[in-house]
Amino acid sequence: MKNLLTLIILLGLVACEKSNSKKGAWDEKDKQNYIKKCKEKYAKDDAIKADNTNLDQLCGCMAEKAQAYFDNPNAIGKSGEDKLLEDCFKIK
Repeated sequence: MKNLLTLIILLGLVACEKSNSKKGAWDEKDKQNYIKKCKEKYAKDDAIKADNTNLDQLCGCMAEKAQAYFDNPNAIGKSGEDKLLEDCFKIK
């Protein structure tokens, strides 16, 4: 009985962490978290700071493109992030 209760609690916790996002339609929480982390990351980038890039526009663009190609933000990876940045960051 104790094991069954433990299993139910663990399954509940896992279900809470699961994303409802899918390729082409991320849920709003995933999209907002991606944009927040993107802004935090690229606010520290020297090239982006030197160009006075609008982080709202940059990260919004990256989020839109990312959700078209990836199931959720965790599926992007380094090469995916590089491609998104290449597509959205245009030096003035």
